[in-house]
Amino acid sequence: MEKRIYEKCVIDGYYGCIADLYKKDHDFNKFLTSLSENLKTSAKVISHNYDAVFLLDAPFNGKNFKIVVKSFKRRGVIRDKFDLVIGSRAARAWYAGMTMISRKVKTPQPIAFLDKIINGRITESYFITEFAGELSNFRDELISLYANGSDSELLMLLLQRVAESVCHMHDAGILHNDLGNQNILLRKNNNQEYHEVLFADLNRVTVYPCPLTYRQRARDISRIALPADFLRIFIDMYFERVRPPPQFHRWENFYRRLYSFHHKTRKLRHPSRLLKDLGGHSKDYQPEGNIWIWDDKSSQPLVVLSGKDKIRNYPIKQHVQLVSSPVLYLPSVLLEYRRLKEKCFSAPVPVEGKVGIGLEPQRETWEKELAFLENLKCKNVLIRFYRHKRKETLKHCALVAKHLKETGYSIVAALVQDRYSVNNTLAWSDFIKEFLELCGECIERIEIGHAVNRVKWGIWSFDEYGKLAEITADLATAYKNIQLMGPSVIDFDPASMVAALHELKKKNVKLDSATVHLYVDRRGAPENRQNGFSCVEKFVLCKAISVASKISSGKLVISEFNWPIEGTGTYSPVGSPYESPGPHIGQPNVSEEEQAAYMLRYILIAIASGMVEQLFWWRLAAHGYGLVDNIGNKWRVRPAYRQMKAFLDLLSDGLYVGRIKTKDENVWLLEFDMPGNRTIYTGWTDKVERKIKLPFDWSEGMNAEGEIFRNKRGEISLSSSPVYIFRDSF
Repeated sequence: MEKRIYEKCVIDGYYGCIADLYKKDHDFNKFLTSLSENLKTSAKVISHNYDAVFLLDAPFNGKNFKIVVKSFKRRGVIRDKFDLVIGSRAARAWYAGMTMISRKVKTPQPIAFLDKIINGRITESYFITEFAGELSNFRDELISLYANGSDSELLMLLLQRVAESVCHMHDAGILHNDLGNQNILLRKNNNQEYHEVLFADLNRVTVYPCPLTYRQRARDISRIALPADFLRIFIDMYFERVRPPPQFHRWENFYRRLYSFHHKTRKLRHPSRLLKDLGGHSKDYQPEGNIWIWDDKSSQPLVVLSGKDKIRNYPIKQHVQLVSSPVLYLPSVLLEYRRLKEKCFSAPVPVEGKVGIGLEPQRETWEKELAFLENLKCKNVLIRFYRHKRKETLKHCALVAKHLKETGYSIVAALVQDRYSVNNTLAWSDFIKEFLELCGECIERIEIGHAVNRVKWGIWSFDEYGKLAEITADLATAYKNIQLMGPSVIDFDPASMVAALHELKKKNVKLDSATVHLYVDRRGAPENRQNGFSCVEKFVLCKAISVASKISSGKLVISEFNWPIEGTGTYSPVGSPYESPGPHIGQPNVSEEEQAAYMLRYILIAIASGMVEQLFWWRLAAHGYGLVDNIGNKWRVRPAYRQMKAFLDLLSDGLYVGRIKTKDENVWLLEFDMPGNRTIYTGWTDKVERKIKLPFDWSEGMNAEGEIFRNKRGEISLSSSPVYIFRDSF
C-alpha cells in the first residue's frame, strides 16, 4: 500500500494520526482522550454489525460538530500480530481515505485514527471521519427501487452515477477490495437527484501508482450485487459506451463465482454472525424473480435476468406444463392445422373491422393524438390499462374510452398486470373492480393479462395467470356487453399458447377469442421463415390452437404487432433502457420505409389468409415504433401512418376474393371486390424488385401512400412496398 508520511501522535495511551486541521485544537484533543467513554454515554449507534459505527458531537474551534467513529472489534492474537506489522484496520482506512482525498476520489473526510496497544495487543481501534450528512447507500436505494416498481429512468440514473464514480476510483489507482453495495454511499441534492458518490469501509483498500488493470477492476466490480441484465448495463456504463474487453469479462465471471462460493459458505465459517443476522431487522433485496421495473419510454418492463437465471427460477410445474400440454393437444392441433392450411386464401373475407390501432392515452397529449386518430379513420381501438400506474391514469384512460365509444369507436381494453398484482391477487381484484366501475359499460372486449409467457411482465407460471383470469372473468360476468379474450401470449410460442389456454380451461374461463401478440419483427419481413413458419403458417397454427382448445369460439385476434424503428435509441423496445456499445447484430430495428412496407404486407396477408379475425398495430403514437413520431412538441407522421390511412380509405369496404397465382412464388397478387362492380388488386414482392405482366387489363394504380400512377408499357414494377392496381371494367 502506498503511504504518505503522517506525523505520529500519542494521546493518553493512543497511537495514531490526526489530520492537520484538528491536531492543534486543544478541546478536540481532550475529547479524543475520553473517546471510549463518550461512545458509551453520548453517541448514537448508526450500525452495529461486526464493527460498530457511532455518530456523536465533538468540540472544535469553540463549537460542536458531528463526527462518525468506526470502532473495530477486537481480533485474535495472530491477527493482532499481523495488524501491528502492516497497520491496524483503522490505520489502513486512514491512509486509504487520505490517499483517496488527495486523488479526488470521494470519501468522508478522515479526521484521525487511534489505536490503543497494550502488551502487544490492539485493545481499542477507532477510525474517525467528518459526518458527511444524511447519506443513503447503493444497497438501500436498489431495495427501494425494486420494492416500488419505479420507473426505469431512476434506476438508470443511479447505475450511471455509481458506474462513473467506480470507474473514476479505479482510474485513480484505488482498488477497494470490498466494494459491496452497502459501501457505496450516495448523497442526493434538493431535487432528490443522485448528486455525489462516496466510498466507505476502506480498511481493505489497496493503492496503486497507476490506473488499475482489467483484472483488478473485474475483481472489485464482482462484489457489486445486481441482477444479470442490470449488471450488463452497469458494466457498459462503467466502460463509457466502449465494448468491455473479453479479458475483463473472464476475470469478472471468475471472481463473481469465487465470491458467490465465499458468500454461500459464510454460515459455516461464521455461524455466530448467521444467528445475529437471523435476529436482525435489516432490509433485504426482493427475490430476483419479483423485481419489476417499468420503462415509460418503450412502454414495457425491464429485462432483469439472464436466460440461465430465468430457467433457475422457473417453478418445476411450469416446465411440466410446457411439455405436457402440447403433447395432450398435439393430435387435435395437427388435424386443425392441416384443415385450416388447405382453406388459406380460399374464402372471401370482408376487410371492414379487421384492422385496429393501439392507444396509450397521455393526459398532456391526448388532444393531439385524438386528431391523428380521427384523421386515420380507424374505428377499432385497443387501449392498455395498467395495474401499476396511478389511479389518475386509470381514470383518464376510462374517460378516453367513454368519449371514443360515444363517437362511434369499438373499444378493446388490454389489462396489464405487474408482479405485485400477481403476488397479491387482491390488488388485481381491486384494479379490475375500479376499471369496470369506471368504463365497464363502454368496453366491448377485455384482453386478460399481457405477454403471459415472458417473466419480465411479472408472470412466472400459467397457474399465476389462471388466477388473474379467473378473478377477471368472475367480476366481468355482471357486464353482459363484455366479451373476454386471452391468453395474450407474445411472439410465436405455440407451446406457451397451448399451456396457457389449457390452464384457462381448468379454471373454467370461457373466451370469445384467443389472442396473441404475434410479433415477427426479428425475422425481418413477415414472409420470412422461422423454423419453417412464415407469418402465414404462424397464423394457421395459432388459429388451430384456438380451435383445438375448445374454450373459445375459435377466433384468433392478433392484439399487438409492430416493427421498431432504427435510430430511436432507448425508445425502441430493443434499445431500452440503455443502448449498449458495439454492433447490434440480429436486432429487429428497421427503417421507417421498411416498417411501413412490412406493416401493410402483414395486414394484407392476415386478412387474405382468413385465419385472423382482427389485428391491432401497437401503437398510434410512439417515437420508437408508432405510426406517428411523438418526440418533442411537433409530432410527425411516418410512412406507415400514410400507408395505413391509404389502405383504410381504399379497401375498408372491400371484400378479399382470392390470390392470383404467378410463376414467381415471391410475387403476391391479392384480389378485392369493391362496391360499384370494381376490382382492386394489391401486389408486391418480398424479394428483389421485378417487372411482371399482369393477367388482366389495367390503366392506373396507386402506390402505398396514395399517389396515382399510370400504365405506360403494359408491365408493372413490383417492389417490397405494396401497390394497388385498378382493373379496367369489362
